[in-house]
Amino acid sequence: MLAQVTQIVIPYLAGLYLTLIVVFFFFGCWILLLFLRKMRKTGSHMPYILVTSLFFLFLGVSRVIFAWFDFIVTNFDSTTYPSYAWDWKIATAVTLVGMASFAYQLEKKPLQNKTKGIMTIIVCAFTVLMIVYPVTDTFSFNIDQSFVIGPVACVVVTPFIYFYLAVRVPAFKFTGVIIGIGIILLIVGELIVANFVVAFFQASGMDRGSIYILAQVLKIAGAVLVGSAFIRELKRE
Repeated sequence: MLAQVTQIVIPYLAGLYLTLIVVFFFFGCWILLLFLRKMRKTGSHMPYILVTSLFFLFLGVSRVIFAWFDFIVTNFDSTTYPSYAWDWKIATAVTLVGMASFAYQLEKKPLQNKTKGIMTIIVCAFTVLMIVYPVTDTFSFNIDQSFVIGPVACVVVTPFIYFYLAVRVPAFKFTGVIIGIGIILLIVGELIVANFVVAFFQASGMDRGSIYILAQVLKIAGAVLVGSAFIRELKRE
């Protein structure tokens, strides 16, 4: 079983990584601009808009670090991952902070604080656990990656919340469906590049490079859907 992607795939992956980084920063900056504009006009801080922009900006920063991890220090060679575990930990921690921002806006706005911040707390707790867990070999690296499942489990319920809102709130119907679908694509794109998941697909006969390409395409599509839907909703308010 190959621990690396073939070199012919690398340029395509580089283009997809760059596209995803641009998409995240584009929507993050656009939403931040809307936040500043609304704050100037109304005097209201509206923190849920700010943390929505931070969600995209943190994911953009994490993609830059992951690009360093994947292309520069490991060259997609999974046997070297434990040696550069801290690069991966930092990139993942930034991603999870972005997820915490998303959980916060979900609990603050659509859920009207009914969950008392539990989702945000869970994401933050697993982030700390992932950072402090010692990685010495591939086995411990895979265990550390599995801690990401906790935050993802919180975010997994998010699409269904938005689908529910789409059914119950007519004005939110289109936006809720699009955000829900986009989040599902983002989650799947993130999960299938976990080392143990990639190994499973490889064992089923799928090429390692194809898995990474599929993951980036899913994340790009998901980010565009979520970002566009949020922009549409914020402009309506």
